[in-house]
Amino acid sequence: MKILIAHNTYQQRGGEDIVFEQESAMLATAGYDVRRFMVRNDHIHGLAGKIAAARSVIVNKASVAALRAEVDAFRPDIVHFHNFFPTLSPAAVAEVAGRGIPAVLTLHNYRLICAGGMLLRAGKPCEDCVAHSRWPGVIHGCYRGSPVGSALVVGMGMYFRRLLERHHRAITLIALTEFAKSRFVADGYLPERINVRGNTIADPGTGVRDRESRIVYVGRLSPEKGVDTLLNAARGVDGTIEIIGDGPERARLEAMAGPNVVFRGQLPSPDVLERVKSATSLAVPSRWYEGFPMVVLEAMATGTPVLASRIGSLAEIVGHEQTGLLLPPDDATAWHDAMVNVLRSPSIAETMGANARARFLEKHSVEIGMKSLGEIYARACEKLTTT
Repeated sequence: MKILIAHNTYQQRGGEDIVFEQESAMLATAGYDVRRFMVRNDHIHGLAGKIAAARSVIVNKASVAALRAEVDAFRPDIVHFHNFFPTLSPAAVAEVAGRGIPAVLTLHNYRLICAGGMLLRAGKPCEDCVAHSRWPGVIHGCYRGSPVGSALVVGMGMYFRRLLERHHRAITLIALTEFAKSRFVADGYLPERINVRGNTIADPGTGVRDRESRIVYVGRLSPEKGVDTLLNAARGVDGTIEIIGDGPERARLEAMAGPNVVFRGQLPSPDVLERVKSATSLAVPSRWYEGFPMVVLEAMATGTPVLASRIGSLAEIVGHEQTGLLLPPDDATAWHDAMVNVLRSPSIAETMGANARARFLEKHSVEIGMKSLGEIYARACEKLTTT
């Protein structure tokens, strides 16, 4: 099978970019004939660049023409899209589906039903636009504080919805969790059109048996990540709280951090993995409905238990008192107590970590991931050939 994998990369490399890169490599290793098609957002700088990008967020003629040429040259059996926002545009999916080629789209975020992409507003989960008018998102400027920009993103989502109805046999959707699927279904997407398949990674091996008295956070330092709650909870904890990553909140977070908090900034991926392998636990104190964080998957694979907010997909990915602990978001007292308990009870942390490792092998290994993706591809092709 020949697979063309299309992706609009982000200016700041994130989890979706990693999934695109790793899944492409895994598919090639599994024996598929794989080719990548990428567009970038590097040209979007300043007012002129933003205006140009906004005008083409629904139909980007240049990107669609480039994809058309790639399809003509490669002649794929299927095209798998990861992100088409903002430069590739949903018109690229229309180009593929309109030619009778199966198009698969992974729903890494909520952009098609939420202008902000995260179902979050004012630091709290927000579903005002789910199954309702999108006007709240426009009025509040949920896309980068801009009502005009938000209206364009809303228009993109509406365009894709019409596209899905017109080419429903040609377009297959993948949600990363049952929770994510439920939000799209609540908005009116038909459940039978959405497959559920979590992320997968190559097995990084287990971490060390004797863990350091250290809890690590890995990710962007921005308000929706809840790192401020983690730092408030860290006061009085007999252990190190390690913060890996960077972002707009870094200066504020460093100013409020206690003496047991260490900021590492950005680290190379292999170094991050080693820090996770030797930590007592990974902390994910998010305030928003995370997709399927790659670092959570890495922690599970390395036998590192996860302390996570009991919210959205995280409450599905992490098994409470099995593979980690689920805690109320923004509850510093609960987070403090949980950190104290895992640091004081290494045997409990070790047991949860072993369970996490077993869960990874059962559901998210390369073998399992490639088998499930191959099955989705087969069904996508079958939909177009079955009368």
